[in-house]
Formats: sequence, C-alpha cells, structure tokens
Amino acid sequence: MDSSQGDATRRWLALLPRPSKSGLDQFAQIRRLVLEGLKPMSNPEHVDFIQQDQPDVVVRAIEAAIRAAREEERLPACREVFHRVTAVRCL
Repeated sequence: MDSSQGDATRRWLALLPRPSKSGLDQFAQIRRLVLEGLKPMSNPEHVDFIQQDQPDVVVRAIEAAIRAAREEERLPACREVFHRVTAVRCL
C-alpha cells in the first residue's frame, strides 16, 4: 500500500463520530477492522485492497456506518447491508 492510501483511510476514520459520553463506541469494530487492513500482510507478495478490488462493498459499508451515525442507531445486520452482493459472505 502506498502511503497516500493509508493517509486517506486515516482521514476517513477521523470522520467517524467520536464515542458517546457514555463511552459506547458504535464504530469501534469498524475502526479496528479498517486499521488492521492497513497492516502489511505477512507475505509481501500478497496484497489485497478491498477498496480497489471491491469498491461497491466499501461504499455500502461506509454508507451504512454514516446512516447509523446520523440516525444514532446501531449498524444494520451484515445481510441487510450486503444483500445481493455475491462477493460478501456474512457470518
């Protein structure tokens, strides 16, 4: 990953709402997963960038996070966000 992708991702993460005064961070899992995605793979020859390979998945995830934040609600279930997206397997 070149540094501009990591920088852009960190700027996007900064746009997420801060945890509430009660300490509940609805976006903690998203933050953790995105930051883990910035870590280099153990095999330097193997590089996956979901934002390049599956931009529709990234866009849906971001839209769901923003919608939940604006409406002050929990994130919807995976199957609700990614219905009809064959590249996603909800657990």
